[in-house]
Amino acid sequence: MLVKSFGLETAEEDGTLQYVASTYSAENDALYDGTSRSGLRVVSFAPILRNKIFPLPHILELLLDMGSWGWALPSRWNLP
Repeated sequence: MLVKSFGLETAEEDGTLQYVASTYSAENDALYDGTSRSGLRVVSFAPILRNKIFPLPHILELLLDMGSWGWALPSRWNLP
């Protein structure tokens, strides 16, 4: 198998979860960026999007444009 699937616990242990996760606090009924708080982990990509670690929205827009070009369909996405 070329792709392996790992749980969120493994991603948190090796540090990759910190870049893509938020933490849900049931006490406050709130979602916080990052994994420094205790609570349920949610893969939200918020740390990447808010801190602009890399230009994810522009990369996704480019991929959508390339797919639209390949299928000869107009792109309907207007990202800032």
